[in-house]
Amino acid sequence: TAADVVFSPPIISPATGTYLKRSRHWPVFTFSKFLNRFAETRIPKEKAILLQILSGASGLLGSCASCLFRALILKSRQFPTDHHHYGDTAWTYQYLSKAILAFHPEAVAQFQIHDAETPRPVDKNQIYSLIDQLAIHLPLSLTHIVHSYTLASFHIDRIRDPHPKFGWWWLPKAWEARWRRNNMRKALKQALVQF
Repeated sequence: TAADVVFSPPIISPATGTYLKRSRHWPVFTFSKFLNRFAETRIPKEKAILLQILSGASGLLGSCASCLFRALILKSRQFPTDHHHYGDTAWTYQYLSKAILAFHPEAVAQFQIHDAETPRPVDKNQIYSLIDQLAIHLPLSLTHIVHSYTLASFHIDRIRDPHPKFGWWWLPKAWEARWRRNNMRKALKQALVQF
């Protein structure tokens, strides 16, 4: 294919129960059935964008060290250095609208998990901003749904974070924001299939 980036599910190493359980929520595994429909072909741009948005702080591509990139795209689109440990995810959000993706269903790379106990903080506001910036490449109706999704997620975070406060689940505003976020997420998943 004429893809700029080819990605595939990694082999997790060491393959312990704990590491396999932690990695099964990665987008490449979560969306594997959907991605298999596009095996060895280009993934339609709108579908790739929706997959990344639904992946949140996780990158659809996973670790970019496990992906095959066209050299020209890497030279012209540098990896950001101001996104903590999720620079790969930030790169995907920033450049997905300009890249052609292809999925290879067979594992071709090994992902070595190091020091799983190290905390990996995520700046949620940074992620919401990246999501909203990528969403402008979708049809306007979907852009509005994405914006409602990030806004509801932001409201939930304001109620719960930085550390979940005891009893936050009793607050009507928390339930309203959860309901709105979950409905927007459901609408995005439906759009992914119907688009």
